[in-house]
Amino acid sequence: MKFIGSILIILLFSSARPVSNISPQFAFPKMDSALVNLWISCKEKNEDSAHLFINRLLAIWDDSKIKMSAQRIDHLDMASVIHEIDILIKEIDFHINLSDFDVAELYTFHILWQFKDIRKNLTSDQYSLDELIETYEIYQEVKCIVNDEMMGLYEWREFIAVVDQLKKEIKRYKSITKNELDNDFPLVKSPVHTDKINDLKKQLRAFERSLDSALRTDFIEPCDQIEPAIIELFKSYTQLLITS
Repeated sequence: MKFIGSILIILLFSSARPVSNISPQFAFPKMDSALVNLWISCKEKNEDSAHLFINRLLAIWDDSKIKMSAQRIDHLDMASVIHEIDILIKEIDFHINLSDFDVAELYTFHILWQFKDIRKNLTSDQYSLDELIETYEIYQEVKCIVNDEMMGLYEWREFIAVVDQLKKEIKRYKSITKNELDNDFPLVKSPVHTDKINDLKKQLRAFERSLDSALRTDFIEPCDQIEPAIIELFKSYTQLLITS
């Protein structure tokens, strides 16, 4: 079965991708930082860290939703978006208290994805975290195919097309982080971040070489090695330049 999203979001937009004359900066760095920290904590099943960051997220969300409610974006029902995020954050808190980190991880990533989807479809904002989220989504599609004995019923050329899409997204992410100023996240501009991108490209090349055998079992492990490299890039968004 081809990879599909796990949850639907409440977004009302036209089939075209409109670009506003005045682009709202629909970005909430403190919220993003808390979400990425929480998502990684849940992914690593770090209970202490998860409790720390859900409490931080709850405090930051109270302020962020006031700012969100003041925004007006065409084709977007902001009240519905805020209401949905309210519900999701309560669900995340509930599942963390149950030590159900898999569900908490899913819901946390969904909020990150929802912010990304709003910017991508309804504003002209460019935000490097969005490109990293898309990189991770495409990687997850590749991983699902590779780990399925039937390769998700993809034909080989279809599978290679998804791999090529992952390569393009990594290239785009590198370009965005090089040319776009994300002043709120200082680690994105650091040489260490560039090294992390190069490590991701190295893991991707190893995966591509493994495809030469055309035997699925040969490229499961190289595919799995890509994910930690992407997570290391996400960690660049866990520290804010401005914390006040």
